[in-house]
Amino acid sequence: MLISRGDPTVFFTRPISATMLLLAIVALAVVLLPSVRKKREEAFKE
Repeated sequence: MLISRGDPTVFFTRPISATMLLLAIVALAVVLLPSVRKKREEAFKE
């Protein structure tokens, strides 16, 4: 952010940083989806 002078679009315009952001989002989804799915199943049982 210092090099880009606070411009956050540098994360989306550079291919390497966009790939890293995409991988981080996928990793979060893989971690969070099982717990969300479990809670939904418990809610629909009632």
